[in-house]
Amino acid sequence: MAYAAASATQTLDLYLPATDGSKAVPVVVLIHGGAFAMGDSGMETQYAQQLVAQGFAVASVNSGCPAGPLPAGPRT
Repeated sequence: MAYAAASATQTLDLYLPATDGSKAVPVVVLIHGGAFAMGDSGMETQYAQQLVAQGFAVASVNSGCPAGPLPAGPRT
């Protein structure tokens, strides 16, 4: 599902435990690795499913970085 509109990559996968909805559940936010150059939220599927089995809701997000070079970082 989209969480913003600035980039088509700004999406997340939402995993929910089976509950009756009568009480809140804790939420874990997963951000995949990949140095902002590769990977996606699907990399975290197995881990997300393990957390859901323990009663957590999980949002596994894509980075949503725009195409093009990343900032150069601090200058020394």
